[in-house]
Amino acid sequence: PTQSPAPEPFAVPGSFPEAASLPLGRYAPWQKDYMEFLSQLCRQEQDLRQWAENATSAEVDADPERWEAYNLCSDSYWLYDVDKDGVPELFIRYGNSEAAYETVCYTYREDSGQPLEVGRFPAGHSTLLTYPEDNGFLLYWAHMGAAHVDRYTLEEGGLVNQGQVFGSDLDAAQQEDYPTPEKIHP
Repeated sequence: PTQSPAPEPFAVPGSFPEAASLPLGRYAPWQKDYMEFLSQLCRQEQDLRQWAENATSAEVDADPERWEAYNLCSDSYWLYDVDKDGVPELFIRYGNSEAAYETVCYTYREDSGQPLEVGRFPAGHSTLLTYPEDNGFLLYWAHMGAAHVDRYTLEEGGLVNQGQVFGSDLDAAQQEDYPTPEKIHP
């Protein structure tokens, strides 16, 4: 039989040159710290998630603080190099519904040994958009005909909301003419 080509590692999305140059199975310090942080978070939330999956309504009613802690567990995460320094920031969305989501942004600091929180923002009814040309990212919020886009930057070790770059209130008849994100900001 013909030889199959040797498998190649997946390309690292984004522009993280340090990560792209490492052999498969070797990780940059920021990758190790983020992996450990996420693994530890999953271990911490595991008991809550298991309890909530199996809890009866009487058990939930008897322990509202535990139920609230479960509702604040992590939901998803992303990596994006906000300040374009070659090392991405880690975004973790916490909460259990569009109305309750909050996203926390962490950054890597070589001397800390773990990701440091640099900011948080409400993230219900929202999505994150890249801002490739400069320091920052966009938070696109839309709900029931209203929408706005805020630009965030990373400055002096903290996340800063630079304000709205787009805002609109549309009634139901106007919503079919609503601009796509690309038309709002390239």
